Amino acid sequence: MSESLKELRDLSSEELTTRYDRLALHMDPGIKHYQTEIARRAQDKQTKTMIYCTFVIAGMTFLILVLTVANLVFIMKK
Repeated sequence: MSESLKELRDLSSEELTTRYDRLALHMDPGIKHYQTEIARRAQDKQTKTMIYCTFVIAGMTFLILVLTVANLVFIMKK
């Protein structure tokens, strides 16, 4: 018998992994299993790239802010 969605979501990652490993011993994975893992890894790589880009953009935004304030100070002194 399968768990309800709430019960499934309430499982810890370790328990979910244990149940998956136990069930996987008795199943043939098929090609879909490998396609899903390839897609998951691609998504993980894309997520890490997006996080890196976000930090770079935040850094550039801060630099522009500093330069704008410096420009205003320079203009006000004239």
